[in-house]
Amino acid sequence: MLRIDRVLGSRLESEYSEEIHRLEHRGAVDLVNIPVADLARRRLLATTHGGEELAIALPRHQKLFDGAHVMPVISSSAGPGGPAAQPAAARAGKGGGS
Repeated sequence: MLRIDRVLGSRLESEYSEEIHRLEHRGAVDLVNIPVADLARRRLLATTHGGEELAIALPRHQKLFDGAHVMPVISSSAGPGGPAAQPAAARAGKGGGS
């Protein structure tokens, strides 16, 4: 399970949009749809389109929104055989279930 602990920004921000576009072409971007009713929650579990389970735990001052750019926390203690430190991103959407 991947842990998300902050929103980096919007995928529409020029700072992120070009890099996200490049990562999408390499298959390194995964999306997640969060029901609108759950966007105000700061702690929730979700599953990406690619099947990755996410544990989202945001600080009080942050909220998910349509187009939110997030990155999983990569533990340096993963060690050999642990999860790969591969770039990934998720997007909160207006769609149905997770």
